Amino acid sequence: MMIKLRWMKITMIIFLALIRYIYAQSIPLIGHTASKAISKFCNGDFDTFVKYMAENPSVFSEIDGIGSEMIKSLRKWWNDNCSEFVDFGINEMASISCSCKT
Repeated sequence: MMIKLRWMKITMIIFLALIRYIYAQSIPLIGHTASKAISKFCNGDFDTFVKYMAENPSVFSEIDGIGSEMIKSLRKWWNDNCSEFVDFGINEMASISCSCKT
């Protein structure tokens, strides 16, 4: 029982970390509620978030409350900042193609 409780706490911390990361980026139109929904969609996994952003941020339109203007805002943020993820090679994501201007 104690191990399960610890695992749940660790999982919650990881989930909250992605919410806080997305929210801290100050992406226009993406507030705390949207950050929470995106994090939940990605199961709190940072690499999954980066993968969706690199391949097709439109996948987030499947989330209730995330509309086309939010998707445009996410795309703009990614295009302005994606080189940070490619240059530093976050985990195995180093091979992500970046459409931003470097």
